[in-house]
Amino acid sequence: METRTFSAIAPDGTGLDDDAVATLIGESFDPADYAGRRVLLIVPDGTRTAPVGLLFRTLHDRIGAATA
Repeated sequence: METRTFSAIAPDGTGLDDDAVATLIGESFDPADYAGRRVLLIVPDGTRTAPVGLLFRTLHDRIGAATA
């Protein structure tokens, strides 16, 4: 099993916008790497902040059709 980590840091006092999330996902996830595979995403706990809904939707849009 392979583990991948990716990250982006927003400038102080801001958050990641939709375009930044889409760019990060587009650069980090090649649908061909996930063809026919199952994917598990772990939601950060309450002590972390992230645009979780946006991240999940964007990732699904990128690799969802290729996964099992």
